[in-house]
Amino acid sequence: MLIRTTTKVNRAVLCSFAMIVLAFLCAPSTHAQRSAALVLMSSQDVVSPLEGVQGYALIQLDVGGVAPSLELRRMGGKSGRRYASKKYTVDLSEREKGLYLAQLPPGTYQITRVSAPYYDLPFRLNTASDARWRFKVHSGKTSYIGMLQIPEERSRTDVDIVFRNRIAATLDQIEDQFGAVIATAPLVTGRAERDDFLLDLRRSGDAP
Repeated sequence: MLIRTTTKVNRAVLCSFAMIVLAFLCAPSTHAQRSAALVLMSSQDVVSPLEGVQGYALIQLDVGGVAPSLELRRMGGKSGRRYASKKYTVDLSEREKGLYLAQLPPGTYQITRVSAPYYDLPFRLNTASDARWRFKVHSGKTSYIGMLQIPEERSRTDVDIVFRNRIAATLDQIEDQFGAVIATAPLVTGRAERDDFLLDLRRSGDAP
Protein backbone atom coordinates (compact mmCIF):
# COMPACT_ATOMS: atom_id res chain seq x y z
CA MET A 1 0.00 0.00 0.00
CA LEU A 2 2.81 2.37 0.83
CA ILE A 3 4.38 1.83 -2.57
CA ARG A 4 1.08 2.49 -4.36
CA THR A 5 0.46 5.60 -2.28
CA THR A 6 3.94 6.89 -3.02
CA THR A 7 3.42 6.20 -6.72
CA LYS A 8 0.18 8.16 -6.77
CA VAL A 9 1.79 11.11 -4.99
CA ASN A 10 4.70 11.12 -7.40
CA ARG A 11 2.34 11.17 -10.37
CA ALA A 12 0.48 14.10 -8.86
CA VAL A 13 3.73 15.96 -8.26
CA LEU A 14 4.94 15.25 -11.79
CA CYS A 15 1.61 16.40 -13.21
CA SER A 16 1.78 19.65 -11.24
CA PHE A 17 5.40 20.19 -12.27
CA ALA A 18 4.53 19.64 -15.93
CA MET A 19 1.71 22.18 -15.69
CA ILE A 20 4.07 24.75 -14.15
CA VAL A 21 6.66 24.21 -16.89
CA LEU A 22 3.98 24.47 -19.59
CA ALA A 23 2.65 27.71 -18.10
CA PHE A 24 6.17 29.15 -17.98
CA LEU A 25 6.89 28.24 -21.60
CA CYS A 26 3.58 29.68 -22.81
CA ALA A 27 3.86 32.90 -20.83
CA PRO A 28 4.82 36.04 -22.83
CA SER A 29 8.49 36.91 -22.72
CA THR A 30 9.36 39.48 -20.07
CA HIS A 31 12.33 40.55 -22.15
CA ALA A 32 10.11 41.21 -25.16
CA GLN A 33 7.81 43.35 -23.06
CA ARG A 34 10.75 45.45 -21.86
CA SER A 35 12.22 46.11 -25.29
CA ALA A 36 10.79 48.50 -27.85
CA ALA A 37 11.88 49.60 -31.32
CA LEU A 38 12.24 53.37 -31.50
CA VAL A 39 10.67 54.93 -34.60
CA LEU A 40 12.78 57.56 -36.36
CA MET A 41 11.04 60.25 -38.42
CA SER A 42 12.73 62.30 -41.13
CA SER A 43 11.50 65.59 -42.58
CA GLN A 44 9.94 63.53 -45.39
CA ASP A 45 7.69 61.69 -42.94
CA VAL A 46 4.54 62.89 -41.26
CA VAL A 47 5.84 63.78 -37.79
CA SER A 48 3.54 62.41 -35.11
CA PRO A 49 2.38 65.05 -32.60
CA LEU A 50 3.70 64.70 -29.07
CA GLU A 51 1.65 62.53 -26.74
CA GLY A 52 1.19 63.56 -23.11
CA VAL A 53 4.42 64.72 -21.48
CA GLN A 54 6.72 63.29 -24.16
CA GLY A 55 9.39 65.21 -26.02
CA TYR A 56 11.31 64.85 -29.25
CA ALA A 57 14.90 63.64 -29.45
CA LEU A 58 16.62 65.11 -32.53
CA ILE A 59 19.64 63.23 -33.87
CA GLN A 60 21.80 63.79 -36.93
CA LEU A 61 22.93 60.60 -38.68
CA ASP A 62 25.80 59.88 -41.03
CA VAL A 63 26.01 56.10 -40.83
CA GLY A 64 27.04 53.31 -43.14
CA GLY A 65 27.80 49.62 -42.98
CA VAL A 66 25.82 46.41 -43.07
CA ALA A 67 23.40 46.70 -40.14
CA PRO A 68 24.28 49.47 -37.67
CA SER A 69 22.06 49.92 -34.63
CA LEU A 70 21.81 51.53 -31.20
CA GLU A 71 20.51 50.53 -27.80
CA LEU A 72 19.53 53.09 -25.18
CA ARG A 73 17.88 53.13 -21.76
CA ARG A 74 16.41 55.78 -19.52
CA MET A 75 18.40 56.33 -16.35
CA GLY A 76 16.98 56.28 -12.84
CA GLY A 77 15.01 53.05 -12.57
CA LYS A 78 12.87 51.91 -9.68
CA SER A 79 14.36 50.62 -6.41
CA GLY A 80 17.60 52.50 -6.96
CA ARG A 81 18.45 50.80 -10.24
CA ARG A 82 20.76 52.60 -12.61
CA TYR A 83 18.42 52.11 -15.56
CA ALA A 84 14.69 51.72 -16.05
CA SER A 85 13.66 48.24 -17.16
CA LYS A 86 12.63 49.26 -20.68
CA LYS A 87 15.28 49.16 -23.41
CA TYR A 88 14.95 50.98 -26.74
CA THR A 89 16.54 49.66 -29.92
CA VAL A 90 17.18 51.83 -32.97
CA ASP A 91 17.73 50.26 -36.39
CA LEU A 92 20.02 52.49 -38.43
CA SER A 93 20.16 50.30 -41.54
CA GLU A 94 19.85 52.16 -44.85
CA ARG A 95 19.26 55.52 -43.18
CA GLU A 96 20.09 58.42 -45.42
CA LYS A 97 22.38 61.10 -44.06
CA GLY A 98 20.35 63.74 -42.27
CA LEU A 99 18.19 64.69 -39.28
CA TYR A 100 15.71 62.42 -37.53
CA LEU A 101 13.17 62.81 -34.73
CA ALA A 102 11.99 60.27 -32.18
CA GLN A 103 9.40 60.56 -29.42
CA LEU A 104 10.49 59.62 -25.90
CA PRO A 105 9.24 60.16 -22.35
CA PRO A 106 11.17 62.96 -20.60
CA GLY A 107 14.30 61.99 -18.71
CA THR A 108 18.01 61.30 -18.99
CA TYR A 109 19.05 58.54 -21.38
CA GLN A 110 22.24 56.58 -21.91
CA ILE A 111 23.18 55.08 -25.26
CA THR A 112 24.46 51.79 -23.87
CA ARG A 113 25.63 50.04 -27.02
CA VAL A 114 26.45 50.78 -30.65
CA SER A 115 26.54 47.87 -33.09
CA ALA A 116 28.45 48.19 -36.35
CA PRO A 117 28.94 44.69 -37.79
CA TYR A 118 31.28 44.12 -40.71
CA TYR A 119 29.77 41.42 -42.90
CA ASP A 120 30.16 38.26 -40.76
CA LEU A 121 32.24 40.02 -38.10
CA PRO A 122 30.23 41.40 -35.16
CA PHE A 123 31.34 44.65 -33.57
CA ARG A 124 29.76 46.20 -30.48
CA LEU A 125 30.90 49.34 -28.74
CA ASN A 126 29.90 49.33 -25.07
CA THR A 127 29.09 52.93 -24.08
CA ALA A 128 27.08 52.22 -20.93
CA SER A 129 29.62 53.90 -18.62
CA ASP A 130 30.58 56.80 -20.89
CA ALA A 131 28.81 60.07 -19.99
CA ARG A 132 29.57 61.45 -23.44
CA TRP A 133 26.88 59.10 -24.78
CA ARG A 134 24.25 60.52 -22.45
CA PHE A 135 21.46 62.93 -23.32
CA LYS A 136 18.29 64.44 -21.87
CA VAL A 137 14.80 64.64 -23.38
CA HIS A 138 12.70 67.58 -22.21
CA SER A 139 8.91 67.39 -22.04
CA GLY A 140 7.17 69.30 -24.84
CA LYS A 141 10.48 70.31 -26.45
CA THR A 142 12.82 69.21 -29.24
CA SER A 143 16.09 68.10 -27.63
CA TYR A 144 19.10 68.05 -29.96
CA ILE A 145 21.24 65.10 -28.83
CA GLY A 146 24.09 65.11 -31.35
CA MET A 147 25.51 63.75 -34.58
CA LEU A 148 26.36 60.06 -34.91
CA GLN A 149 28.93 59.02 -37.51
CA ILE A 150 29.68 55.40 -38.43
CA PRO A 151 31.83 55.15 -41.58
CA GLU A 152 30.92 52.58 -44.20
CA GLU A 153 34.56 51.84 -44.92
CA ARG A 154 36.40 50.15 -42.07
CA SER A 155 39.00 47.51 -41.39
CA ARG A 156 38.28 44.03 -40.07
CA THR A 157 39.39 45.03 -36.58
CA ASP A 158 38.64 48.75 -36.16
CA VAL A 159 35.81 51.20 -36.75
CA ASP A 160 35.83 54.93 -35.99
CA ILE A 161 32.48 55.72 -34.32
CA VAL A 162 31.87 59.38 -33.39
CA PHE A 163 29.05 61.02 -31.39
CA ARG A 164 29.47 64.79 -31.11
CA ASN A 165 27.72 68.13 -30.83
CA ARG A 166 27.14 69.78 -34.21
CA ILE A 167 24.20 72.04 -33.40
CA ALA A 168 26.02 75.25 -34.35
CA ALA A 169 26.72 73.93 -37.85
CA THR A 170 23.29 72.29 -38.19
CA LEU A 171 20.93 74.97 -36.88
CA ASP A 172 19.97 76.33 -40.31
CA GLN A 173 19.22 72.79 -41.51
CA ILE A 174 17.10 72.08 -38.42
CA GLU A 175 15.07 75.28 -38.95
CA ASP A 176 14.61 74.50 -42.64
CA GLN A 177 13.50 70.87 -42.20
CA PHE A 178 11.69 70.98 -38.86
CA GLY A 179 10.61 74.61 -38.56
CA ALA A 180 6.96 73.66 -37.96
CA VAL A 181 7.99 71.18 -35.24
CA ILE A 182 10.23 73.52 -33.25
CA ALA A 183 7.59 76.25 -33.52
CA THR A 184 5.42 74.23 -31.13
CA ALA A 185 8.14 72.14 -29.45
CA PRO A 186 11.03 74.62 -28.97
CA LEU A 187 14.57 73.53 -29.74
CA VAL A 188 16.81 72.94 -26.71
CA THR A 189 20.09 71.14 -26.20
CA GLY A 190 19.91 67.64 -24.80
CA ARG A 191 23.65 67.09 -24.63
CA ALA A 192 25.23 65.93 -21.39
CA GLU A 193 27.99 68.54 -21.55
CA ARG A 194 27.34 72.25 -21.14
CA ASP A 195 26.49 74.04 -24.39
CA ASP A 196 26.02 77.81 -24.38
CA PHE A 197 25.35 78.14 -28.12
CA LEU A 198 21.54 78.22 -27.93
CA LEU A 199 21.66 80.31 -24.76
CA ASP A 200 23.78 82.94 -26.52
CA LEU A 201 21.38 82.91 -29.48
CA ARG A 202 18.40 83.49 -27.21
CA ARG A 203 20.17 86.39 -25.54
CA SER A 204 20.80 87.91 -28.94
CA GLY A 205 17.21 87.28 -30.03
CA ASP A 206 18.21 85.02 -32.95
CA ALA A 207 17.12 81.68 -31.45
CA PRO A 208 14.32 79.75 -33.19
